[in-house]
Amino acid sequence: MPVRYIQDDVRRLIHARIWDPVAAPSELFTIADHQAVEGTWRYSVVLDLRDLTQPASPDDIGQLVAHERRLQHVHGRRGPVATVADVGSGGYEMARLYEALAERVGLEVAAFTTIAQAEAWLSAR
Repeated sequence: MPVRYIQDDVRRLIHARIWDPVAAPSELFTIADHQAVEGTWRYSVVLDLRDLTQPASPDDIGQLVAHERRLQHVHGRRGPVATVADVGSGGYEMARLYEALAERVGLEVAAFTTIAQAEAWLSAR
């Protein structure tokens, strides 16, 4: 899974963009794992899914949330994650599922259709 990862230490913000192909569910763990290792676990994240044409399955999203929950037990509360995907794409439905499953386990995730909406939501946190 190709990932573009830009870290802004001044704003405590990460912009991550992913695109196809996602070869294995564990590839979805990449961004959270990187945050845990780099000490940026509490940074806000804009997760851009707009170039993802083959969204992850519901089971894959469940595995991602379970993995992030395990990391949260070790590293404390994770910073908020704002996903961005186009409506009508499988990516948006995936983002909404991620939001719903994450909420159940105390992770702060929300789905948006523009970077501006995502950044505004994160700024309000």
